[in-house]
Amino acid sequence: MEEENRTIVPEESQAQLEKRAKKRVHFRIHFFIYLIVIAFFWLLWYFLFKPGQTGESSVFLKLCWAITLFWALIVFSHYMFAIRWNKSAIEKEVERLKKREKKLKEKMERLKESIKTTENNNQTN
Repeated sequence: MEEENRTIVPEESQAQLEKRAKKRVHFRIHFFIYLIVIAFFWLLWYFLFKPGQTGESSVFLKLCWAITLFWALIVFSHYMFAIRWNKSAIEKEVERLKKREKKLKEKMERLKESIKTTENNNQTN
């Protein structure tokens, strides 16, 4: 009974789903590691380098900001590739070429039809 109720998914689409799921899981792992490490750096700065002091505190503060912002940019790009831009560049290019080919075929058909109509008009005259 269970086997009858299951939806049969072709192996290709199953492989694509697994690939997409792996990308999302890897992103989540990356994001949580980011949060833990950044929290560690900020807590380290807060407790070891008292806020408001000059010297080492300001250097470490700048370092915390640099790490936070740079790594946030990397996490954001990872998010875009893993979650938002699911299709690969190759798949997008193939789709674009198929659409272009379809438009060219339609244009050729219209040209053939217009040639036939002009030939028919010339023959009748």
